[in-house]
Amino acid sequence: MGPEQPAGGEDHQESHNSIGTDEFPGDVPTAEGGMSLREDVAEEDEVRHDRAVKLSSWDGNAGNSPATISGRWGRGEQVHTLEVPHVSMQADKETEVGEQNRPTRMQLLGRNWYVDACSSEESGGMSNEDSENANVFIRIMFAVLCSLLYWYLRPFIKWFLRKTTQLCEIQRICYGEQPGAPRSLKVEFSLTHSRSVAIQHLIKQLNNLAAFEKLTSDDRYHIVSYATNTILEVKHINPKIHPQFVRSFGKCVELIWGYRQLFHVVEGLRTTQYDASNPWHETKLLRLWTLLMPNVPLESRVSKQWQDIGFQGDDPKTDFRGMGLLGLENLIYFAEEYPGSASHVLSHSNHPQYGYAFAIVGINLTSMAYHLLQEGIAKTHVYNVTKTIPTVKTFHQLYSYLFCEFDKFWIESKPRSMMEFAFIKDRFEKSIKTNLLDSNCVLRINVLVDCI
Repeated sequence: MGPEQPAGGEDHQESHNSIGTDEFPGDVPTAEGGMSLREDVAEEDEVRHDRAVKLSSWDGNAGNSPATISGRWGRGEQVHTLEVPHVSMQADKETEVGEQNRPTRMQLLGRNWYVDACSSEESGGMSNEDSENANVFIRIMFAVLCSLLYWYLRPFIKWFLRKTTQLCEIQRICYGEQPGAPRSLKVEFSLTHSRSVAIQHLIKQLNNLAAFEKLTSDDRYHIVSYATNTILEVKHINPKIHPQFVRSFGKCVELIWGYRQLFHVVEGLRTTQYDASNPWHETKLLRLWTLLMPNVPLESRVSKQWQDIGFQGDDPKTDFRGMGLLGLENLIYFAEEYPGSASHVLSHSNHPQYGYAFAIVGINLTSMAYHLLQEGIAKTHVYNVTKTIPTVKTFHQLYSYLFCEFDKFWIESKPRSMMEFAFIKDRFEKSIKTNLLDSNCVLRINVLVDCI
């Protein structure tokens, strides 16, 4: 019997025979002066040929190199091995249509080698990218299916639990969840997804009151009482039997619509552009300089000195165009309420190796805090940190926390230049969002800072 055919049969052998000797870069001598690789290919009927490619964590699309390439050849029992570890390669697949089990062409140190490596696509399988896309599609379809089933089955589930526990869904949440974000988030979800016309009308009314900033300390009691009485009536709850529910639900109303009112207040500051002709605006800007540079007098309103605290030009008003007065208010609050931390962060911004523009970075962090509030991601923090209706002070405190933490994150990242700011900022934002996924999350500023 002849030598054992390698996997692939006739097609596999034909793929070797189709390779001309001119395409080989030259003969590779064996360790003992035996036959060359070219002669082995020419006399394949007498050769025990078992070349293999060890592809360790290699993705041809990603451009990563195989860890090791090894080949074995020889006559009879004289088998020789060539192994090249950790070599940078580039895969160049043949593009001829219809050719199956064809060898993959790879460049090794400028010399062309041919090895029997057929991709998963050529062997009838799926590539890693196609497999990943298919898994993502399946997960999305499964999530959509579960959402549809839950939407249609939710009324029956609520009815069943109401009959068995003698409590409506909002009562079960108020009695079973901890105060703060765990309770308020679920109450908000329950009210928003309610199919009751009266509850939906109540939500619209509360939204309008929040938009016009009517949830003040004077009107808070009447608004919360109206919302609570509406739920008591719709859900047929006796307040004398469930006095704890009245108090718990009232706190949830304050937090939920206080958060929405807070966003409108913040949005109003953001859309108010800095006006150099407005004495109040000018006073605030000069106040910022005094807080950050108490021992250095400002020579003039338009001066290069503004660059010492991180503004881009001689007149800082142009840097507030994106975030309006909100950026200025944040900087002032941080420097005024946390003077030690602000001074420490400012000193880091002047570091000879890891320095950055203090004011510009601060305005970028205002944008980050604004979008966390707008997208509702900051709800966990706001619901946990406040006991009553949130105010703009809550937002300023969140901003101050972000500034201190970003300063530490920046120094620990050891950037080579400010060109890495966008990348480091994105990583920092992802870490903050991950923390806010925890319903018990509270972001508190640490005033004890370390010097570098």
